[in-house]
Amino acid sequence: MLLVSGYCLAARPEDYTPSIVFALRHSVTQVNIFGGPKENVSSLFGGDRGARSGEGYSWYSFRDRPSDQPSGFKLPPGVVFGLTHSAHMNPSAVTVFGKNPYRDREAPAGFTREFGGDLEAPAGQGYYWYESTGKDFSDWSNLQKLLPRWTVVGLKHTQNQPWKKLTWDNKTYDPAMLSEAPPLGFSRQCGGDLGASGGHGFCWYEKMTGVDFVSERSCGSLGQGPCLEAGPVTCRWGHCRQDHTLTCKPGLDLYNKSTCVPRWIDVLDVWGEGRIVTSGLVTGFDEAYNINWFNKTISNGPARGENIPRLLPIEDYDRPRFLVFNDSVKYITVMGAPITAATAEEMYRVIDKSRGMVILYDPCPVARKNFEDHMGRMRRKNVDISELSPFNQIRIDGDVYVYDFSGHEDL
Repeated sequence: MLLVSGYCLAARPEDYTPSIVFALRHSVTQVNIFGGPKENVSSLFGGDRGARSGEGYSWYSFRDRPSDQPSGFKLPPGVVFGLTHSAHMNPSAVTVFGKNPYRDREAPAGFTREFGGDLEAPAGQGYYWYESTGKDFSDWSNLQKLLPRWTVVGLKHTQNQPWKKLTWDNKTYDPAMLSEAPPLGFSRQCGGDLGASGGHGFCWYEKMTGVDFVSERSCGSLGQGPCLEAGPVTCRWGHCRQDHTLTCKPGLDLYNKSTCVPRWIDVLDVWGEGRIVTSGLVTGFDEAYNINWFNKTISNGPARGENIPRLLPIEDYDRPRFLVFNDSVKYITVMGAPITAATAEEMYRVIDKSRGMVILYDPCPVARKNFEDHMGRMRRKNVDISELSPFNQIRIDGDVYVYDFSGHEDL
């Protein structure tokens, strides 16, 4: 039983609030890094109305203890419990203090009942859950002991619940707002809804630290990157083959962007949108692969609003995980865009450590510092790119900083 104060770090499922939801993923629209539950943890599947059999949302949860009293647990607001799909799951199989969110309209004390739905499902069908209210909660310094790693907080359906926001430690957050930083210690996740259009669907925050009750897949040569290891691991846009290439599956993902991940990449433009020519400015490249948000479209120029070409999608701007192999990129560019520490780490992970080059166009001081703090063996070089195609085609104001692994002309 979890004590409200004076407790030690919880390390067993029974030390946490029962039926808490964590490690939520959509098998079609997200990279599923989770390999399976550890002891006394339930693995659950709710699917998605527009998906094929076996596809859709899955997650993990601690088993319910119906005899426990909800008043014995003090929780922060917005924590998700008892997630259940009314049409795809047995209501009796998922309970929170003996109650099922679909079947029982009256939530346990200290919780609210939420309905996010599932577009294209009949009215009233879809995802239901209970959510903690956070009433009288003030123990923000002990979140590590209250919530396991990957805990789901602030879940909402962006079309069915556009008004829903999370109040967390006296600040208001909306997981659908891509420009907002998530709460400290959390990352933003969006899995969508295959019946929705325009990128709508489920978004939430996910706790990045704490005791881990699910195993992560070994990513082989990818190190800390997303799972694209050899063998039958299902990846976001296809199936991995033994030679570390992918088989395209057109139309598989939510946003109709079929992407094959090559073993080697010549140019990777971080936060790129393809080549854009407007008002005397030239940014991006025709030949580059572009790292950007999974439902981002081109923001300027004649193709504004169209899909980004050669998109390699990410789901978190602050802590991105590039869908790119280790040491596989010859050139990486960033054009006047932010670089977080986590972004810099991913850039260094994927750059070819023998011949790779990074080019920062007009970086702000913070972006430049974050990159240089995480650039490993790279050094800034006095390199003239005016004769180096296609990089000499870019026309933006500001200084250009070039980094590579060669041992000459350090600045």
